[in-house]
Amino acid sequence: MIESMIGIARTTTRNVKRWRDEGDMRRRWCAAGLLEAEKKFRRVRGHAQMPYLVTALARHAESVTPPRETDPNEDLAA
Repeated sequence: MIESMIGIARTTTRNVKRWRDEGDMRRRWCAAGLLEAEKKFRRVRGHAQMPYLVTALARHAESVTPPRETDPNEDLAA
């Protein structure tokens, strides 16, 4: 997928003959190429369930990670 995006950006910037402003014009043309590539992206299957996945992963991380022992003087040191 990343190669496709880079290829489309390369195609967009291929016809630029004169790069001006050291960096601004280059960034502008690259951004134009990436915006063109974005039109051809497809959604990931199951993208609507991503919030459920994040919640489930957080719940799993809490159950697997041991609780951290806190030092009562830790807040005073900061």
